[in-house]
Amino acid sequence: MEFIECKTQKDLEKCCKAGNIAVVRKGIFTAYGSSQVTAYDSSQVTAYGSSQVRAYGSSQVTAYDSSQVTAYGYVAITQQSDAAKIKKSRHCKLIQVPPISDIDDYCERYPVEKDGSNLIPYKAVSPKLKSLCSTTPIKYPKKGVIKNDKLDPPEAGSCANGLHFSHFDWAVKFGLQYGDFVILRARVAKDTIVVSPDCDGKIRTDEAEILEVITDWQHYNPFEGK
Repeated sequence: MEFIECKTQKDLEKCCKAGNIAVVRKGIFTAYGSSQVTAYDSSQVTAYGSSQVRAYGSSQVTAYDSSQVTAYGYVAITQQSDAAKIKKSRHCKLIQVPPISDIDDYCERYPVEKDGSNLIPYKAVSPKLKSLCSTTPIKYPKKGVIKNDKLDPPEAGSCANGLHFSHFDWAVKFGLQYGDFVILRARVAKDTIVVSPDCDGKIRTDEAEILEVITDWQHYNPFEGK
């Protein structure tokens, strides 16, 4: 096992897949599965699954699921799951976020556009409009309604069955892990949305209306003129 310097999410995933420890110093990264990451300087790491993160300096870590974080220095840690294991030195700042309760709580916590009884969420997809990070990608239309006959209950988790959407900033952050992507803007009835206790910005539904495909997401402002 080696310590490998990683500058991109792709580098990190390749490193961890080979069984090595990824070292990050600048940028935003996500650790999945049983990945091991060491974070320094101004890097930001989001940990899922059973991943392990060791953080130093002024880095920032957000812990989900049963991830493990060991922090030293002046690291900022956001604990999003009671199952996450946190070990920190006395100067580290720990924020323990209570589980999200429902769609109204979601709208209070995140920047969400509203349209009457509907919400306007977003989704990062491939340029061919297929979902990312899936063994069986879903193809989305450029415009129109898409349905999914499988929608798991909230306790199944935010990554369970359903059509996945989020607020705009989350969608962009997710897409940046995969390089080339576009953003779908959609309309979803508020009462069809499932919000799981482990929600970090992602929601699920069984039906959505795609309003547009945003290719120039770098210059897009979801609240402009609103």
